[in-house]
Amino acid sequence: FMKGRKSSETVNTLMLEMHKMRGSGMSKLLTKKQHDIIAFEDASKIEKHSVIQDCSLFVIGSHQKKRPHNLVMGRVFNGNVLDMFEFGVEDFQSMREMKANMTLPMDMKPLILFQGEPFEMSEKHKRCKNLLIDFFKMADSTEVNVQEMQRILVFTCMSNTANITCQ
Repeated sequence: FMKGRKSSETVNTLMLEMHKMRGSGMSKLLTKKQHDIIAFEDASKIEKHSVIQDCSLFVIGSHQKKRPHNLVMGRVFNGNVLDMFEFGVEDFQSMREMKANMTLPMDMKPLILFQGEPFEMSEKHKRCKNLLIDFFKMADSTEVNVQEMQRILVFTCMSNTANITCQ
């Protein structure tokens, strides 16, 4: 997780919460400075950081007038960017703002649910689904105890849009 040239408080909070959800042993949060990275213009800086940090997944948060509250998520394989997806963040509500009667451990393994026909029909959405699964799954499970299920990540894609909604 790293900040781009400019970053908003919304994007910083989202990246911090995503980092905590992955667990401190599964991700690195680079918070010391802004990084001069524009993901879709020059991937060489991403590739360089992935080798230095020994990571295969990355998230870059940025904020610009034309692209406010922006996240770029992607994968690196063998020192080369495999794929990247750009997400605009709208109506973000941090976990601290949610009214819940109990506190969940941030690193609890979630149930991941994908809703919408495009996740099965569109190649672009299939790749995005695969990236999100790689990013959020902690380990494979063959059994689930429904009574202990406490964290669910829901990704929704409407069939008439290219937008994906995360709840």
